[in-house]
Amino acid sequence: MPKDFYKFWEFCKNIKTSDPSSALSCCGIKLVGAYDVVAGKTLIPRTQSRYLCHWRYYYDPPELQTVLSCSKPGGHHIGYFRDSPTEDPVFLASMSQDKPGTITPVAGNIFDAVWLYCEEAVKTADPFKKTALVKLIKQLESGAEKHGFKFSTKAEVVRQRKRNVVCRSFHGAGIVVPVDKKTEVGYREIPETDASLRRMMQKVVDAKTEEARGAVFDDVEELMTNAQWATDEGDFGMGLELGMDLFINGSHLFHKSAQHLMTVAYCLLNRGQFSIILKAHLKNRRKGDKLSAFN
Repeated sequence: MPKDFYKFWEFCKNIKTSDPSSALSCCGIKLVGAYDVVAGKTLIPRTQSRYLCHWRYYYDPPELQTVLSCSKPGGHHIGYFRDSPTEDPVFLASMSQDKPGTITPVAGNIFDAVWLYCEEAVKTADPFKKTALVKLIKQLESGAEKHGFKFSTKAEVVRQRKRNVVCRSFHGAGIVVPVDKKTEVGYREIPETDASLRRMMQKVVDAKTEEARGAVFDDVEELMTNAQWATDEGDFGMGLELGMDLFINGSHLFHKSAQHLMTVAYCLLNRGQFSIILKAHLKNRRKGDKLSAFN
């Protein structure tokens, strides 16, 4: 985990030594996920799949690791987003049921992410909550300065990453894969617009019979074949994008196809740990916000 993750835990311990995970209760944020491990909570039985699915929301791709659960309606949560499991996160991002499957970059460090959340919350807070929020905002500003973290970091981290993004993808945050500048090998566009691909998938979901579903699924399978050809020729990004789009669609009808495309791409991109997360998630993909494996 990055430096700001641990410094933020220290910050929360200073606010509430007895229970740092609930130190931000005045703004409706609870520290979850990897913070439960830092807090010393024990998972029984201890299995890898349960740890991997701990606080993993329905639409969270393997690249997103949730660490903050918010009381805001709609399952709003914030986590670290990585392009590779062996690299530091590129930013913190949020997701919610207000825009299912959409990943919104928030900040470059967790102090900034929570500060922005509080700044927005204070605008509509009642007088009692407003006082507590203003106090927390000041504490965040002091804590960030103490540990050397800046605010208003979103624009810069998004700009730095944008140069490496090859496609937007359904979740909106974009996908990064290495592309050879001379040969342009590494990524190939899906021969469909996002809109037409969404319509194609919806036809599969809406089909009334298995026969009808099989007929419209042929179009999806044709794209999967195209992705396989692209993979064979070194354009691993197309398979990852198509697999991710099928995953973000959310229907169980696409789970098998999404897993195949994504795991192959992750393997070839040396992102195998993401495959392990994906497989565990698809076996235990849950909606709602009761997602703690420790309960």
